[in-house]
Order: sequence, then structure tokens, then C-alpha cells
Amino acid sequence: AVPYQGSEIYPVDQLSAAEAESWQRAFTAAIDIIDTCLPRYAPGLRAGLRTVLPLQSDGKLSRSASTRLAFGAVGLAPARLDGASLAELLVHEFQHVKMGAILDMFELHDLSDTEPRYHPLCFVH
Repeated sequence: AVPYQGSEIYPVDQLSAAEAESWQRAFTAAIDIIDTCLPRYAPGLRAGLRTVLPLQSDGKLSRSASTRLAFGAVGLAPARLDGASLAELLVHEFQHVKMGAILDMFELHDLSDTEPRYHPLCFVH
């Protein structure tokens, strides 16, 4: 299972050495921002994040994806490849990862309640 399966976002082709270095710099800056500005999120990310998959970006909107079937993996398509953009996407998407783990472990709703409920999608940030 991959984070983008079934959505309209796709992984990038293999990164060039320069692109990989740009992603590494942005990721390092993102972790520094999270450590400084959002320190309560840092331990969970360090413990659980295992894979960051670059996704194709349209250059206008940041996008991200995850799936319960691939715990610890996130797909990211920042509109701008910088620390602040990646920090926002990492924290946001890893919240979905953690919620998926909770849903796998616990029933958080009454299974006898069959009333339809609205749930907005979170594809565009």
C-alpha cells in the first residue's frame, strides 16, 4: 500500500541528486521549525515517521496524503519546497497517521449507530 493510492496525486519520478539535496535541506529545516515552534509534535514524528514520499506538485497548492495501511509513511507535494511548507505538511499529515493508528486499535463510535455522517476530505491544504 502506498500513501497516494486511489487519489489524484502521484509520486515524482526518481529525484536527481540536486532534487534529493533540496528535499533533504527542506526536511532538515522543517524538523528544526517543528522542534522550535511545535515542540509537542516532534516526539511523535521522530518515533513514527519512516517514509516521506515526494509527490508531484502543481506549484500552486500544497498537497499531502497518507493511508492507514502504511503507518509511518506520508506523501508530500509542497507548493514551495522549503522548511515552513514541509513542516506544515508533516505535522498535518502525521496527525492523520496517528488517527489511523487509533482507529485501528479502538472503536471510537457506536457501531449500532447507522445514521450517515458528513466527513470532509483533506486533499488540498
